Amino acid sequence: MNVSEDNTVLRIIGGPASGEEHILEKSEYTIGRTASASLVVPDIMISRNHVRIYAEKGDWHIQDLNSTNGTWIQGNRLNDIVPLPMKTAVRIGDTLFEVFRPEEEKKFDTSFISYRVAPITAESLASDTKSPIDQVMREQKRLAALYKLQSLLTSQSGETDLFNEILQIITEVIPVDRAYLLRYMSDQDYVDPVAEVDANGPVEMISDTFISNSIVDYVKEHHEGVLSEDVLNDERFTGESLCGFNVNTIMCAPMHGRQQLCGLIYMIGNQISHHFEQDDLMLLTSIAHAAGMA
Repeated sequence: MNVSEDNTVLRIIGGPASGEEHILEKSEYTIGRTASASLVVPDIMISRNHVRIYAEKGDWHIQDLNSTNGTWIQGNRLNDIVPLPMKTAVRIGDTLFEVFRPEEEKKFDTSFISYRVAPITAESLASDTKSPIDQVMREQKRLAALYKLQSLLTSQSGETDLFNEILQIITEVIPVDRAYLLRYMSDQDYVDPVAEVDANGPVEMISDTFISNSIVDYVKEHHEGVLSEDVLNDERFTGESLCGFNVNTIMCAPMHGRQQLCGLIYMIGNQISHHFEQDDLMLLTSIAHAAGMA
């Protein structure tokens, strides 16, 4: 898709049409599930004409069109026309979207990898070009993790056990030094570590010592999974006390509920024993999305 820097783009970042992008060349659009809408999204949980977005004096606004399941921004259901800021997640049905301007995307350092949720399929995994035997084994483990997660999310596990088991499913596929599940308290804008695992399994006394507030804040603000390959030399984290803990590489992905951000999954490693790659971030983001929607 060729996008001018002057265009605004609507990007779907969660749900059945995740990954789609639409250039907003007109000043007004309706979004819904049928052809009567300007932008059609194949989501059975949204209304025929669910929401309206329009530009006025260079700024975008959003209006719910009396939809059945509502339009939600930052945990609040829309009742009136409100401004629609750039890169702010909007939930309609099972779909999450945002609008952004391409020139603003360029402000972020490309060495700080980001990945927005996209479905993992056998085809997408098979498109990887690593060593055939190793890759087949890795693909099988990743697909097995997704199937295991789906089974877990339909079980009757208690909350604490569920959180630990989600982390263990991930760490069986992606070796880590430490992983956390963080619950997001929207009324306090605060994240609370509710589960932690290390190389030996679940940790009883959970500590936030290894958690970078800068990365957590970035994921909360931009609603996307991130991977920092060299956190100690990343200027975003200047002043944070991670250098004494042999932490080199970090991944973090958001868990979005049906109405708002509900948590994050945060993983750390070092470049020698546990070095994360972009396909690890892809898997983590997909698992976090599924867990948040459950």
